[in-house]
Amino acid sequence: MFAVTAMALSAFPQQPEPAIESIAADARRQMAKGEFDAARQSMEQAWKLAGALPREDVRRYNTLKHFVAVLTGLAEYEEAETYLNLAIHWRETVKGPADEKIPDELMQMAHLHRLRGDFQGAMEILQRVLLMRTRTKGFESIEVADLLSLQALVCIEQQENIQAVAFLRQSLLLRGKLLGEDHPTLVPDLDRMGAMQATMRNYAESETAFRRVLLIREAMLGKDDPDLLATLDGLAYALFGQKKHPEAEAVYLRLLDLWVKTSGPEHPMVAWAYDKLAILYQDQKDESKRKPAADNANAVRAIVLGKGLLAEATTQAASGDRVAALELLKQAQQALLMKHQRLEPLRKQIDDLLKQLAAPPKTKKSAGNI
Repeated sequence: MFAVTAMALSAFPQQPEPAIESIAADARRQMAKGEFDAARQSMEQAWKLAGALPREDVRRYNTLKHFVAVLTGLAEYEEAETYLNLAIHWRETVKGPADEKIPDELMQMAHLHRLRGDFQGAMEILQRVLLMRTRTKGFESIEVADLLSLQALVCIEQQENIQAVAFLRQSLLLRGKLLGEDHPTLVPDLDRMGAMQATMRNYAESETAFRRVLLIREAMLGKDDPDLLATLDGLAYALFGQKKHPEAEAVYLRLLDLWVKTSGPEHPMVAWAYDKLAILYQDQKDESKRKPAADNANAVRAIVLGKGLLAEATTQAASGDRVAALELLKQAQQALLMKHQRLEPLRKQIDDLLKQLAAPPKTKKSAGNI
Protein backbone atom coordinates (compact mmCIF):
# COMPACT_ATOMS: atom_id res chain seq x y z
CA MET A 1 0.00 0.00 0.00
CA PHE A 2 1.21 3.46 -0.81
CA ALA A 3 0.30 6.49 1.21
CA VAL A 4 -1.28 9.18 -0.93
CA THR A 5 0.09 12.51 0.11
CA ALA A 6 -1.58 15.88 -0.33
CA MET A 7 1.18 16.71 -2.79
CA ALA A 8 0.38 13.62 -4.83
CA LEU A 9 -3.32 14.49 -4.87
CA SER A 10 -2.53 17.96 -6.10
CA ALA A 11 -0.89 16.44 -9.14
CA PHE A 12 -4.35 15.33 -10.32
CA PRO A 13 -6.64 18.07 -11.73
CA GLN A 14 -9.62 18.70 -9.44
CA GLN A 15 -13.10 19.12 -10.91
CA PRO A 16 -14.13 22.75 -10.12
CA GLU A 17 -17.29 23.28 -8.07
CA PRO A 18 -20.04 24.59 -10.38
CA ALA A 19 -20.78 28.28 -9.90
CA ILE A 20 -23.92 29.08 -7.91
CA GLU A 21 -25.05 31.56 -10.54
CA SER A 22 -24.70 28.90 -13.25
CA ILE A 23 -26.84 26.44 -11.28
CA ALA A 24 -29.54 29.08 -10.76
CA ALA A 25 -29.51 29.81 -14.50
CA ASP A 26 -29.93 26.07 -15.14
CA ALA A 27 -32.94 26.08 -12.81
CA ARG A 28 -34.56 28.92 -14.74
CA ARG A 29 -34.07 27.07 -18.02
CA GLN A 30 -35.50 23.91 -16.49
CA MET A 31 -38.56 25.80 -15.27
CA ALA A 32 -39.09 27.24 -18.76
CA LYS A 33 -39.03 23.70 -20.19
CA GLY A 34 -41.43 22.38 -17.55
CA GLU A 35 -38.75 20.31 -15.79
CA PHE A 36 -39.94 21.33 -12.34
CA ASP A 37 -38.38 18.57 -10.26
CA ALA A 38 -35.01 19.16 -11.91
CA ALA A 39 -35.30 22.91 -11.24
CA ARG A 40 -35.99 22.25 -7.58
CA GLN A 41 -33.00 19.91 -7.32
CA SER A 42 -30.79 22.51 -8.97
CA MET A 43 -31.81 25.16 -6.47
CA GLU A 44 -31.32 22.77 -3.54
CA GLN A 45 -27.77 22.25 -4.80
CA ALA A 46 -27.27 26.01 -5.22
CA TRP A 47 -28.52 26.74 -1.70
CA LYS A 48 -26.26 24.05 -0.23
CA LEU A 49 -23.29 25.78 -1.86
CA ALA A 50 -24.48 29.23 -0.83
CA GLY A 51 -24.84 28.08 2.78
CA ALA A 52 -21.08 27.65 2.99
CA LEU A 53 -20.43 31.25 1.95
CA PRO A 54 -19.77 34.08 4.42
CA ARG A 55 -22.99 35.43 5.92
CA GLU A 56 -22.66 38.83 4.21
CA ASP A 57 -22.02 37.38 0.73
CA VAL A 58 -24.79 38.66 -1.57
CA ARG A 59 -24.87 35.31 -3.37
CA ARG A 60 -26.65 33.86 -0.34
CA TYR A 61 -29.44 36.39 -0.79
CA ASN A 62 -29.61 35.98 -4.58
CA THR A 63 -29.83 32.20 -4.27
CA LEU A 64 -32.67 32.50 -1.78
CA LYS A 65 -34.60 34.75 -4.15
CA HIS A 66 -34.06 32.35 -7.06
CA PHE A 67 -35.27 29.50 -4.86
CA VAL A 68 -38.39 31.49 -3.93
CA ALA A 69 -39.15 32.04 -7.62
CA VAL A 70 -38.83 28.31 -8.39
CA LEU A 71 -40.97 27.26 -5.43
CA THR A 72 -43.62 29.83 -6.35
CA GLY A 73 -43.68 28.43 -9.88
CA LEU A 74 -44.18 24.97 -8.35
CA ALA A 75 -47.08 26.33 -6.23
CA GLU A 76 -45.14 25.41 -3.07
CA TYR A 77 -46.16 28.67 -1.44
CA GLU A 78 -45.54 27.83 2.22
CA GLU A 79 -42.02 26.60 1.47
CA ALA A 80 -41.46 29.67 -0.69
CA GLU A 81 -42.40 31.81 2.32
CA THR A 82 -39.75 30.01 4.40
CA TYR A 83 -36.98 30.93 1.98
CA LEU A 84 -38.34 34.44 1.48
CA ASN A 85 -38.22 34.95 5.25
CA LEU A 86 -34.56 33.95 5.14
CA ALA A 87 -33.98 36.49 2.35
CA ILE A 88 -35.72 39.22 4.38
CA HIS A 89 -33.64 38.27 7.43
CA TRP A 90 -30.46 38.58 5.33
CA ARG A 91 -31.40 42.11 4.27
CA GLU A 92 -32.37 43.14 7.82
CA THR A 93 -29.13 41.84 9.36
CA VAL A 94 -26.63 42.56 6.59
CA LYS A 95 -28.08 45.74 5.08
CA GLY A 96 -29.91 46.92 8.18
CA PRO A 97 -33.59 47.16 9.21
CA ALA A 98 -34.00 50.40 7.26
CA ASP A 99 -32.91 48.81 3.96
CA GLU A 100 -35.07 50.23 1.18
CA LYS A 101 -35.67 46.85 -0.45
CA ILE A 102 -37.34 45.29 2.58
CA PRO A 103 -40.79 46.71 1.73
CA ASP A 104 -40.56 45.10 -1.71
CA GLU A 105 -39.74 41.76 -0.10
CA LEU A 106 -42.69 42.10 2.24
CA MET A 107 -44.99 42.82 -0.70
CA GLN A 108 -43.81 39.58 -2.29
CA MET A 109 -44.57 37.84 1.00
CA ALA A 110 -48.08 39.31 0.94
CA HIS A 111 -48.49 37.94 -2.59
CA LEU A 112 -47.54 34.45 -1.39
CA HIS A 113 -50.13 34.71 1.40
CA ARG A 114 -52.74 35.66 -1.21
CA LEU A 115 -51.81 32.71 -3.40
CA ARG A 116 -52.44 30.25 -0.59
CA GLY A 117 -55.65 31.99 0.47
CA ASP A 118 -54.39 33.65 3.66
CA PHE A 119 -56.00 37.01 2.92
CA GLN A 120 -55.91 38.25 6.50
CA GLY A 121 -52.16 37.58 6.65
CA ALA A 122 -51.70 39.37 3.34
CA MET A 123 -53.60 42.42 4.57
CA GLU A 124 -51.56 42.57 7.78
CA ILE A 125 -48.33 42.56 5.79
CA LEU A 126 -49.59 45.19 3.35
CA GLN A 127 -50.66 47.41 6.23
CA ARG A 128 -47.16 47.09 7.69
CA VAL A 129 -45.63 48.05 4.34
CA LEU A 130 -48.05 50.97 4.04
CA LEU A 131 -46.77 52.40 7.33
CA MET A 132 -43.18 51.92 6.16
CA ARG A 133 -43.86 53.62 2.83
CA THR A 134 -45.71 56.48 4.48
CA ARG A 135 -42.75 57.15 6.77
CA THR A 136 -40.18 57.12 3.94
CA LYS A 137 -42.14 58.45 0.96
CA GLY A 138 -45.04 60.31 2.54
CA PHE A 139 -48.70 59.40 2.09
CA GLU A 140 -49.04 61.26 -1.21
CA SER A 141 -46.78 58.96 -3.21
CA ILE A 142 -47.12 56.42 -6.01
CA GLU A 143 -45.75 53.73 -3.69
CA VAL A 144 -48.68 54.29 -1.34
CA ALA A 145 -51.11 54.29 -4.27
CA ASP A 146 -49.71 50.92 -5.38
CA LEU A 147 -50.24 49.51 -1.90
CA LEU A 148 -53.81 50.75 -1.79
CA SER A 149 -54.42 49.03 -5.13
CA LEU A 150 -53.06 45.77 -3.72
CA GLN A 151 -55.23 46.07 -0.63
CA ALA A 152 -58.22 46.58 -2.91
CA LEU A 153 -57.33 43.36 -4.77
CA VAL A 154 -57.20 41.39 -1.54
CA CYS A 155 -60.61 42.77 -0.56
CA ILE A 156 -62.02 41.85 -3.97
CA GLU A 157 -60.76 38.29 -3.54
CA GLN A 158 -62.57 38.17 -0.19
CA GLN A 159 -65.70 39.72 -1.77
CA GLU A 160 -65.43 42.66 0.62
CA ASN A 161 -66.71 45.02 -2.04
CA ILE A 162 -67.33 48.12 0.08
CA GLN A 163 -63.80 48.06 1.50
CA ALA A 164 -62.38 47.37 -1.95
CA VAL A 165 -64.12 50.44 -3.36
CA ALA A 166 -62.77 52.55 -0.50
CA PHE A 167 -59.18 51.48 -1.25
CA LEU A 168 -59.67 52.00 -4.98
CA ARG A 169 -61.07 55.47 -4.43
CA GLN A 170 -58.05 56.45 -2.34
CA SER A 171 -55.63 55.03 -4.90
CA LEU A 172 -57.35 56.82 -7.77
CA LEU A 173 -57.34 60.13 -5.92
CA LEU A 174 -53.61 59.82 -5.26
CA ARG A 175 -52.74 58.80 -8.81
CA GLY A 176 -54.90 61.54 -10.29
CA LYS A 177 -53.31 64.16 -8.08
CA LEU A 178 -49.73 63.00 -8.66
CA LEU A 179 -49.87 61.96 -12.32
CA GLY A 180 -52.97 63.55 -13.81
CA GLU A 181 -56.55 62.40 -14.24
CA ASP A 182 -55.87 60.81 -17.63
CA HIS A 183 -52.65 58.97 -16.82
CA PRO A 184 -52.49 55.34 -18.09
CA THR A 185 -51.64 53.97 -14.64
CA LEU A 186 -55.20 54.78 -13.54
CA VAL A 187 -56.61 52.18 -15.95
CA PRO A 188 -56.39 49.00 -13.78
CA ASP A 189 -58.02 50.67 -10.76
CA LEU A 190 -60.70 52.31 -12.91
CA ASP A 191 -61.52 48.92 -14.46
CA ARG A 192 -61.85 47.39 -11.00
CA MET A 193 -63.87 50.35 -9.74
CA GLY A 194 -66.30 50.05 -12.64
CA ALA A 195 -66.73 46.32 -12.09
CA MET A 196 -67.12 46.64 -8.31
CA GLN A 197 -69.69 49.41 -8.56
CA ALA A 198 -71.66 47.40 -11.11
CA THR A 199 -71.59 44.36 -8.81
CA MET A 200 -72.98 46.56 -6.04
CA ARG A 201 -75.57 47.96 -8.50
CA ASN A 202 -74.14 51.44 -8.19
CA TYR A 203 -74.56 51.85 -11.92
CA ALA A 204 -74.02 55.62 -12.08
CA GLU A 205 -70.64 55.28 -10.32
CA SER A 206 -69.81 52.34 -12.60
CA GLU A 207 -70.62 54.45 -15.65
CA THR A 208 -68.33 57.24 -14.42
CA ALA A 209 -65.42 54.84 -13.96
CA PHE A 210 -65.86 53.14 -17.34
CA ARG A 211 -66.23 56.45 -19.18
CA ARG A 212 -62.94 57.64 -17.67
CA VAL A 213 -61.08 54.48 -18.57
CA LEU A 214 -62.55 54.52 -22.08
CA LEU A 215 -61.22 58.04 -22.69
CA ILE A 216 -57.77 57.04 -21.45
CA ARG A 217 -57.66 53.88 -23.56
CA GLU A 218 -58.90 55.68 -26.67
CA ALA A 219 -56.19 58.31 -26.26
CA MET A 220 -53.57 55.57 -25.90
CA LEU A 221 -54.80 53.04 -28.44
CA GLY A 222 -57.29 54.68 -30.79
CA LYS A 223 -60.98 53.89 -31.16
CA ASP A 224 -60.69 50.48 -32.83
CA ASP A 225 -58.30 48.62 -30.57
CA PRO A 226 -59.51 45.25 -29.18
CA ASP A 227 -58.44 46.34 -25.69
CA LEU A 228 -61.51 48.60 -25.70
CA LEU A 229 -63.90 45.64 -25.86
CA ALA A 230 -64.13 44.93 -22.12
CA THR A 231 -64.48 48.64 -21.33
CA LEU A 232 -67.29 49.09 -23.84
CA ASP A 233 -69.10 46.06 -22.43
CA GLY A 234 -68.77 47.40 -18.88
CA LEU A 235 -69.99 50.85 -19.90
CA ALA A 236 -72.98 49.46 -21.80
CA TYR A 237 -73.93 47.29 -18.82
CA ALA A 238 -73.73 50.29 -16.47
CA LEU A 239 -75.96 52.33 -18.82
CA PHE A 240 -78.42 49.44 -19.15
CA GLY A 241 -78.57 49.16 -15.37
CA GLN A 242 -79.72 52.78 -15.24
CA LYS A 243 -82.32 52.15 -17.97
CA LYS A 244 -80.48 54.55 -20.28
CA HIS A 245 -81.59 52.45 -23.23
CA PRO A 246 -80.60 54.71 -26.18
CA GLU A 247 -77.10 55.27 -24.75
CA ALA A 248 -76.68 51.59 -23.91
CA GLU A 249 -77.80 50.63 -27.43
CA ALA A 250 -75.23 52.96 -29.00
CA VAL A 251 -72.43 51.43 -26.93
CA TYR A 252 -73.56 47.85 -27.59
CA LEU A 253 -73.68 48.59 -31.34
CA ARG A 254 -70.14 49.95 -31.12
CA LEU A 255 -69.13 46.82 -29.20
CA LEU A 256 -70.67 44.65 -31.94
CA ASP A 257 -68.92 46.64 -34.66
CA LEU A 258 -65.57 46.35 -32.88
CA TRP A 259 -65.93 42.58 -32.50
CA VAL A 260 -66.64 42.31 -36.24
CA LYS A 261 -63.64 44.53 -37.09
CA THR A 262 -61.22 42.71 -34.83
CA SER A 263 -62.42 39.11 -35.11
CA GLY A 264 -64.57 38.84 -38.22
CA PRO A 265 -68.36 38.70 -38.72
CA GLU A 266 -68.65 35.01 -37.85
CA HIS A 267 -66.85 34.92 -34.51
CA PRO A 268 -68.66 33.49 -31.44
CA MET A 269 -68.25 36.82 -29.63
CA VAL A 270 -70.23 38.50 -32.41
CA ALA A 271 -73.14 36.24 -31.48
CA TRP A 272 -72.60 37.18 -27.83
CA ALA A 273 -72.81 40.91 -28.74
CA TYR A 274 -76.05 40.31 -30.62
CA ASP A 275 -77.38 38.50 -27.53
CA LYS A 276 -76.66 41.60 -25.43
CA LEU A 277 -78.61 43.75 -27.86
CA ALA A 278 -81.49 41.28 -27.88
CA ILE A 279 -81.70 41.44 -24.07
CA LEU A 280 -81.66 45.24 -24.20
CA TYR A 281 -84.47 45.32 -26.75
CA GLN A 282 -86.45 42.78 -24.75
CA ASP A 283 -86.22 45.07 -21.73
CA GLN A 284 -87.67 47.81 -23.92
CA LYS A 285 -90.36 45.42 -25.20
CA ASP A 286 -89.26 46.24 -28.76
CA GLU A 287 -89.84 43.00 -30.65
CA SER A 288 -89.08 44.65 -34.00
CA LYS A 289 -85.45 44.99 -32.88
CA ARG A 290 -85.19 42.05 -30.48
CA LYS A 291 -85.98 39.31 -32.99
CA PRO A 292 -83.49 40.40 -35.69
CA ALA A 293 -80.75 40.67 -33.05
CA ALA A 294 -81.58 37.23 -31.64
CA ASP A 295 -81.78 35.75 -35.16
CA ASN A 296 -78.38 37.19 -36.02
CA ALA A 297 -76.93 35.70 -32.83
CA ASN A 298 -78.34 32.28 -33.66
CA ALA A 299 -77.21 32.52 -37.28
CA VAL A 300 -73.63 33.28 -36.28
CA ARG A 301 -73.64 30.32 -33.88
CA ALA A 302 -75.03 28.10 -36.64
CA ILE A 303 -72.30 29.25 -39.04
CA VAL A 304 -69.58 28.51 -36.50
CA LEU A 305 -70.90 24.97 -36.01
CA GLY A 306 -71.67 24.42 -39.69
CA LYS A 307 -68.21 25.52 -40.82
CA GLY A 308 -66.57 23.21 -38.34
CA LEU A 309 -68.61 20.24 -39.54
CA LEU A 310 -67.97 21.11 -43.20
CA ALA A 311 -64.23 21.34 -42.62
CA GLU A 312 -64.15 17.90 -41.00
CA ALA A 313 -66.39 16.46 -43.72
CA THR A 314 -64.00 17.79 -46.36
CA THR A 315 -61.09 16.13 -44.54
CA GLN A 316 -62.92 12.79 -44.34
CA ALA A 317 -63.88 12.96 -48.00
CA ALA A 318 -60.29 13.66 -49.01
CA SER A 319 -59.12 10.63 -47.02
CA GLY A 320 -61.67 8.42 -48.79
CA ASP A 321 -64.16 7.95 -45.92
CA ARG A 322 -67.31 8.85 -47.85
CA VAL A 323 -69.70 7.52 -45.19
CA ALA A 324 -68.22 9.65 -42.41
CA ALA A 325 -68.20 12.71 -44.68
CA LEU A 326 -71.89 12.25 -45.55
CA GLU A 327 -72.84 11.91 -41.87
CA LEU A 328 -71.01 15.11 -40.99
CA LEU A 329 -72.66 16.98 -43.85
CA LYS A 330 -76.10 15.86 -42.65
CA GLN A 331 -75.25 17.27 -39.20
CA ALA A 332 -74.14 20.51 -40.84
CA GLN A 333 -77.46 20.74 -42.70
CA GLN A 334 -79.32 20.26 -39.42
CA ALA A 335 -77.29 23.05 -37.83
CA LEU A 336 -78.38 25.41 -40.63
CA LEU A 337 -82.10 24.67 -40.63
CA MET A 338 -83.13 28.17 -39.51
CA LYS A 339 -84.06 30.60 -42.26
CA HIS A 340 -81.51 33.40 -42.46
CA GLN A 341 -79.87 35.07 -45.41
CA ARG A 342 -76.37 34.95 -43.96
CA LEU A 343 -76.54 31.13 -43.90
CA GLU A 344 -77.03 30.78 -47.67
CA PRO A 345 -73.35 30.82 -48.77
CA LEU A 346 -72.49 28.06 -46.31
CA ARG A 347 -75.54 26.02 -47.32
CA LYS A 348 -74.35 26.17 -50.94
CA GLN A 349 -70.87 24.91 -49.97
CA ILE A 350 -72.43 21.98 -48.11
CA ASP A 351 -74.78 21.17 -51.01
CA ASP A 352 -71.91 21.28 -53.49
CA LEU A 353 -69.89 18.79 -51.47
CA LEU A 354 -72.94 16.54 -51.10
CA LYS A 355 -73.37 16.52 -54.89
CA GLN A 356 -69.72 15.61 -55.36
CA LEU A 357 -70.05 12.71 -52.94
CA ALA A 358 -73.33 11.54 -54.50
CA ALA A 359 -71.84 11.38 -58.01
CA PRO A 360 -70.59 7.93 -59.04
CA PRO A 361 -66.82 7.62 -58.89
CA LYS A 362 -65.05 8.10 -62.21
CA THR A 363 -63.44 4.95 -63.57
CA LYS A 364 -60.26 4.94 -65.62
CA LYS A 365 -60.63 3.69 -69.18
CA SER A 366 -58.65 0.55 -69.96
CA ALA A 367 -56.11 0.55 -72.78
CA GLY A 368 -58.29 -1.80 -74.85
CA ASN A 369 -61.18 0.69 -74.91
CA ILE A 370 -59.11 3.53 -76.33
